[in-house]
Amino acid sequence: MEPQEKKGKSGLQIGMALGGIIGIGLVVANKKTRENVFSATKQTVSTVNEATRFVSQNRDEIMQQLKNTSQRFSELMKKASEDLQYISDKALDLKETTVEFKEVTKESAQEIRELKSEVEKEFEQNKIAGTIPGDVEAVEKLPEEGEEPLDRTH
Repeated sequence: MEPQEKKGKSGLQIGMALGGIIGIGLVVANKKTRENVFSATKQTVSTVNEATRFVSQNRDEIMQQLKNTSQRFSELMKKASEDLQYISDKALDLKETTVEFKEVTKESAQEIRELKSEVEKEFEQNKIAGTIPGDVEAVEKLPEEGEEPLDRTH
């Protein structure tokens, strides 16, 4: 520490000590304040003595309650830990399932696009070959059950 800081700290300590001494002197000099301080001190001592007596007389019960509370708290913490682990596991499963679903959906979409492309190619090839009429009004009715389909290859 620098000498200036030492002087500042020692000055502060001296000031606090003097303030404490003056405060005690005022309490001691004023009879009513002194009686209030003594009364409050007696009340505090009495309360502490009663609490000490109660704890001494009921020590076993208090210890048993503390043990029971501690045990219940431990059980609750264990259960909470198990619940958190379960939730974590389910969240991981859900994440994996979501990723799998996404992949299957992408694959299905690709297969549908490929199938659509094949159907469009086949349709165009049949249209060019004349096996499918290009004019919608020229499409004949489908054969009824038991009827022979029309042979369009001739």
